[in-house]
Amino acid sequence: MFVKQNEERIKLFQIDSLSFSASTRFAEKLHEKMVSLIANFKAKGVPQIILDGYSVMFCTVVEDEVWSLSIHMPQGSALKIYSITDI
Repeated sequence: MFVKQNEERIKLFQIDSLSFSASTRFAEKLHEKMVSLIANFKAKGVPQIILDGYSVMFCTVVEDEVWSLSIHMPQGSALKIYSITDI
C-alpha cells in the first residue's frame, strides 16, 4: 500500500521546465536579475499556514555555486520574473 500511495503522491506534483532561445544581452540581464532576487529576497509579514496555492523555485549559477530560492505564492519582483515564463 505504501508503494501505491507514494506513486499517487508523485502524480500530484507537476514540475514544468521551459527552454527557449535568448540573445546574449537578454540572458545576461535575466541572470543579473535572478542573482539580485535570490541574494536580496526578504520575506515580509508573518508566515501563514499554507493550505493551497502554488510554489515556484528560482535557480541560477553564481561562480561555482547553484543558488536557489523557493517562494510560495510570489509577489512583487518575484512575480514579475516568474511571469516571464507564464505562457
